[in-house]
This record gives sequence, structure tokens and C-alpha cells, in this order.
Amino acid sequence: MAIETISQSWGSRVGGAFKGILVGFVLVGVSIFLLFWNEGRTVKRTSALKEAARVVVEAKPSPLDSNLEGKVVHLTGDAVSEETLVDPYFNVSVEGIKLSRKVEIYQWEENVESSTSRGSGGSETTKKTYSYNKVWSENLIDSSNFYESGHENPSTVPVQSESFIAKRVSLGDYVLSDSLVEQTGPSEPFVPDQAISTNVKENENVPDVSGADSSDASDDDQAPVDPLLDLNNEAETQDDKTNSSTLAGFVKTSDGFYKGTIDTPQIGDMRVSFELVPPTAPISVISQQSGDSFVPYKAKTGEVELLEFGIVDANEMFSRAHRSNKLIAWLLRLVGFVVMSLGFATIFKPLAVVADVVPFLGKFVGAGTGVAAFCLALAVSCLTIAAGWIAYRPLVAIPLVVASLAAIVYPFFKGKKSK
Repeated sequence: MAIETISQSWGSRVGGAFKGILVGFVLVGVSIFLLFWNEGRTVKRTSALKEAARVVVEAKPSPLDSNLEGKVVHLTGDAVSEETLVDPYFNVSVEGIKLSRKVEIYQWEENVESSTSRGSGGSETTKKTYSYNKVWSENLIDSSNFYESGHENPSTVPVQSESFIAKRVSLGDYVLSDSLVEQTGPSEPFVPDQAISTNVKENENVPDVSGADSSDASDDDQAPVDPLLDLNNEAETQDDKTNSSTLAGFVKTSDGFYKGTIDTPQIGDMRVSFELVPPTAPISVISQQSGDSFVPYKAKTGEVELLEFGIVDANEMFSRAHRSNKLIAWLLRLVGFVVMSLGFATIFKPLAVVADVVPFLGKFVGAGTGVAAFCLALAVSCLTIAAGWIAYRPLVAIPLVVASLAAIVYPFFKGKKSK
């Protein structure tokens, strides 16, 4: 744990606050663009889904009906793959639709807690407390900018998370498009029962398990050495969790592979696990029939291609797509509003900092600018959302405009009433 104390004079705070005005305007501009774009995206997606729902027809996985060529079809059945998926690094092989390798690295993570106090004359002191803990993460954590030294993370890893997808997945007489195959799931945990490596460079330091000098054996008697064969079958019987099979420093475990010290993980240790979409999986599809496969349906306002795991009727699939579209819309609206609030707060910050030369006055002005930033962000957000909808849904836009005007007028009305 480390503590950093940063002190700023009133003058430097004022200068920094005025410099931040430009950042505030950038944040407001970005939020306006995001909110406007989001409304257009939402309307277009809704319109595309409704158009597809009007023309969708039911189809059967087999036999393939050529009369449905070019039409939006809904069909359910088992997605089937006869391919063997191979992880080339660990040489794990299994039949399935999608094999996912998950690689996690044991690393340092930095956490920062800040507290700020203000002194006389507008000065400000910020106290930052840095703490460090060890976590498993799929992504490399950059430790070069850590405040305290002695918490170095690895900068590279020999292998990363990756997915391997079957090239041909059938649904009755149909062949799923790549975009549909990528949507198949969910995956289930998969534990490889064996892994054979043929990459000599990765395994050049693996001990020879043949039990004899290879130079003394004839070509007929010399069997290929499998670096992942169990070196101690008796030990493996006693402990199912680990064995002494190795691959470039990795140890085979009950969950997958491990590189490092299993019982007491150290920084830089790696653990590898796998997930698999089995070779047969029930799915439901809405897409446009193209020959014996599918392509996304190109509606007037966007493409539509849906896949659900399990047997789901067309109405329910469209309902779920609409709910997902609305959820994304509201999340982006919230993000846009928060960013805009931060932008206006940054623009108004110089007022509070200038007044902070008198601590009581600074707090009062700061509270006032906070309320003003919130109300202005609410007003501009509503106006932006209304502008995004007005071309498509004027009946929805009008109430939003009224709400925006109310948000603008309310602070002035409230101020006059207080006086």
C-alpha cells in the first residue's frame, strides 16, 4: 500500500479549471452525437424487425423447399457438425461446433482510493491511497504506470484466448452461414482427456520419456516420443487433479492446463480452460434463404438475422429482439446523459473554483453549478433524443420537447420562488 499526497494552490486550480472548459465542450459534443445516433439506430432496428416479422414464413429443416428461395424463413432443429475441432497449440481435438480456449494470467491489479480536502485561500489537497492485489485476468494488465514499483506484470504471453469454429454446420438440409455459426451457444465446460504436441520448438525442453538412448535404437524399434504421455501412471491414479504431462511448461490438470505453481500461484502463472458447443445443439433461426444456406435479410432500414439457442417460435424471437433493442437504447441514453452531465459540470467548474477562495462560498457555488449542469444536461439530452425521433415519431418527440422546456424553465422558476 502506498500513499500519494498532491497539493494545488488556488491559482493552479483556477488555471486547470479554465483549461478543462475545452474538454467539457468535447464531452457535450460527443454525448449529443451518441444520443442522436442511438435514436436513429433504435428506430431503424425497430423498423427492420417489424418488416421482417411481416414477411417471415415457416420452413422445415428438411426437405429443403426451393420455393422459399429469397424469403425470410423461420425454422427450428438441431445444428449438427461432424468436424473435429483442433486447438493447434495444445493439440486438443474434439467434435463440436465451437471450441473456445480461455487463457488467464495471474497478475497484479492496482486500486486507487482518493479523498480531497480544501484549505484556506482556495488550496486543495488530494490524498491517493494505492493498494495492490493479485487477480486472474484474460487481459494483460499494464503495470508500467503503477504508482508503486515492485508490482511488475508480464508484458507478453505465449498463448492467448481463442475460439475455433466448425466450417460446416448443418440444420437439416441447410448449411448455416458463418454469421449464424458464430452465434451458436451457449457453451459448456470441456475438459480434454488428452493432448498431444508435435511442435518440437515448444517442447524441446521436455524430458525424454522413452527410457533409453535414442541413438542405440534402430528405426524399427524406436517409437515416437509423446511429450504429453503420463510420466507416472501410479501418481496420476492417486491424484486425478494433476499429472506430469507437460507442454512448453504447462501441466495437464483436471480443468485443462496450468503453467506455474498450482498450489501457490505466482505472478505470471497461466491457467487454461476450454468450453465447447457440442456437435449437436437445438437452435431456432430467422434469416433469408439463399440456396441451401442463409444470408441476412436486408430490410429497408437494416439487416435482420436472428438465432436463439433452443426451440423458440418466430413471435417470441422477434419479441426478444425488440426487448434487446430497447435495452441497448436505454443504456446508451443513460451513457449519453452521464457524459453530458460531466461535460457541463466541467464547463461550469471554473465558477466554483474561483469562488472557492472563500470555502463556504465555493461549496455553495459548486452545489449550484452541479444542479445547473444536471438540469441543462437533462434538457439538451431530451432535445437531442426528440430531434432523433422527430422525423420518424413526431407524436413521441412532442412530449420530449415539452419535458426539455420544463427542465430549462424549472431552475429559474425555483429561483424566483425562493427569492
